[in-house]
Amino acid sequence: MEPTNNHPFQFCPDCGQKNPDFHADRSISCKTCGFRYFLNTAATVAALIEDKNGALLLCSRAEEPGKGLLDLPGGFIEFNETAEEAVRREVKEELNLDIEDLVYMGSMPGNYVYNGWRYEILNMIFHCRVNNFRRIKANSDVADYRFVDKGKLDLSEIGLESIRSILKKYYKPS
Repeated sequence: MEPTNNHPFQFCPDCGQKNPDFHADRSISCKTCGFRYFLNTAATVAALIEDKNGALLLCSRAEEPGKGLLDLPGGFIEFNETAEEAVRREVKEELNLDIEDLVYMGSMPGNYVYNGWRYEILNMIFHCRVNNFRRIKANSDVADYRFVDKGKLDLSEIGLESIRSILKKYYKPS
């Protein structure tokens, strides 16, 4: 679904005046009270987790966008949370796994369309080591999970363009 808007504000967040102005610098402003707000990129994390055979752990999305399609474990960083804390929290929430060690791999911009709104995001990608998969289970917004041989990755099964871009960069699937 293509987004239908440039910004999520129909009213000034400060005074409530209708239709604040949207500017090229990604800000909105109110002619009535002078309030100005800058729309910034949302920070996200994605976890590259492999089993002892090198197969990549993918999740089946339980919610839109991309419900039923595959995704990497991860999500949005919470307020006052580091990227490292976020990736550990997301993997625990989604799959009940504890990350033993993680290495920051890099970042990649993208967007996330939800209910017709496009959010600009910055994915921070971590290669994560998990020693014990015995307690793995689908939780939170994950319907199921599977390990996929990296040579058999099918990008058409991946639900989000930003995640396809990450997989292209780090695994170069066909």
